[in-house]
Amino acid sequence: MRIRDIQHPPWWYTFRYELLKIADKNSPCYVYSKSCLHEKAVSLLSCQAVDRVFYSVKANSNKNILQQFYQEGIGFECVSLSEVYFILKLFPDILKNKILFTPNFAPKKEYHQALALDILITIDNLYILEHWAELFFQKNIFIRVDLGEGHGHHKYVVTGGDESKFGIPISSLAQVSEIVNRHDIRVVGLHSHAGSGILNPLHWEKVFRSLTNCLQLFPHVTILDVGGGLGITERQDQTPLSLDKFNQSLVEVKKEWPKLQIWIEPGRYLVAESGVLLAKVTQTKVKGSIKFVGIETGMNSFLRPMLYDSYHEIVNLTRLDEPIVEPMNIVGPICESGDTLGRLQPMPICQEDDVILIENVGAYGYSMSSNYNLREPAQEYYAAEC
Repeated sequence: MRIRDIQHPPWWYTFRYELLKIADKNSPCYVYSKSCLHEKAVSLLSCQAVDRVFYSVKANSNKNILQQFYQEGIGFECVSLSEVYFILKLFPDILKNKILFTPNFAPKKEYHQALALDILITIDNLYILEHWAELFFQKNIFIRVDLGEGHGHHKYVVTGGDESKFGIPISSLAQVSEIVNRHDIRVVGLHSHAGSGILNPLHWEKVFRSLTNCLQLFPHVTILDVGGGLGITERQDQTPLSLDKFNQSLVEVKKEWPKLQIWIEPGRYLVAESGVLLAKVTQTKVKGSIKFVGIETGMNSFLRPMLYDSYHEIVNLTRLDEPIVEPMNIVGPICESGDTLGRLQPMPICQEDDVILIENVGAYGYSMSSNYNLREPAQEYYAAEC
């Protein structure tokens, strides 16, 4: 048996037998824990320094999850107009200031339509203001600032620095200020997001302080959105993000800037740990020194390991109490050499129809799935009982 912290086991360990029953009828499937989602939401909403939490919808747009967060009082950060309309359809009575639209290289019509909906919009390209300033006449907007550095375990999750397509560099902010003043556009918020998987609790204080250096150019700013990227532990040698230190560091900077609100927009932190992917073993194989365990779904259901080289612990849920034999590669049925969900994962002897569990897949799992090879991806199961 292999559990990172046996003193504080993950939720799925407690509900092992319930998950085996779900898998028996529904595999391959994603299973989301309602109690885990609630715990994560409460942990962020309890941070007194944070004035507003927006959930990044792209992480997981499952209706049950969105409804749970809506009931918790969390807002929604949307990166496409389709996400905006999805939220409005689900919650027709939602306050418009609970939706934050943060598009990137979107067509002009999306900004026009979003303005007609009277929702908050973040501008992350000087081009928009240089060419479409008339759209924003006498409107309130946010500016996404690239502070010059990014964070993340893989270049595809880094969202700051010259190689990132996101944000307006600090060197261009004077031009932004000149344009918004000339066209009577009101910048009420500054935003920055550096990347994903950040475990340093002082990171967001640093972002806040860096954004305050831009305030002289935008005197109407009352909100600093310090982004998301709050990380979760995925390996045994990682130290969990301390929310107490995260909160306290922001409490201290708010003492210096009491009139500024702090907003955050987490995605993965809220939902990743709530989700597991269950799939049954189909075949096993040995090639030289490598042992393969094949399961009934692959990168069509869960793309992150191939796209981001992400690590997710994998266990044989059927044989959780049996001794570990040796490392094995967990692979899917997709006709791609990259269809590997986990490499050299310590496993017991695996047999056909054993249920394999992949951990921390509640974010960027089903939302990035496809019908590649015309194989249906894993279905979703919202476990209110877990």
